[in-house]
Amino acid sequence: MSTKEDTPVSLASAVATPASLPDAKTSALLEEFDTFFSRGKYTDRLRHFIEQNVDTLALVAFESDVNTNTEGSLQLYQLFQRYIALIEGIIEGFMATTEKSDESILRFLASTIREE
Repeated sequence: MSTKEDTPVSLASAVATPASLPDAKTSALLEEFDTFFSRGKYTDRLRHFIEQNVDTLALVAFESDVNTNTEGSLQLYQLFQRYIALIEGIIEGFMATTEKSDESILRFLASTIREE
């Protein structure tokens, strides 16, 4: 717990074990990744993607009604593939701006996602 009265401690950090606490390099990379992803040109690309595909995205609201043998499910799958391509493009842009190797960043991101 915090020794300073004015510094709140989150529940997650209060109960985290030393092995689960991110090291300084991990925290720095996550912060760098978050800052990169939050830049206007990337958030604009995501917003534009959503605006262009709002009708298909509306099908997700009726997910229980979507059968894998319908045109709607095919549209959702194709939309998912385009979304992944967009995100991969943004991640590739991040990797091009960092001094770390592509392989180490991908391993780090994969392990972080699994932990989440």
